[in-house]
Amino acid sequence: MPIFRKIRDSFINVKNPPASTAVEINSLAMPYLLIEVEAIAVVDK
Repeated sequence: MPIFRKIRDSFINVKNPPASTAVEINSLAMPYLLIEVEAIAVVDK
């Protein structure tokens, strides 16, 4: 996770970061399954 945080912090405001959740797992319950990631981004113009 430290490497992930270092890279993430280069893209966000670390003094006022957005809400986020990261979960680290060692393996999936069924190794043949794929993992799906869903994200929503909002840009204020």
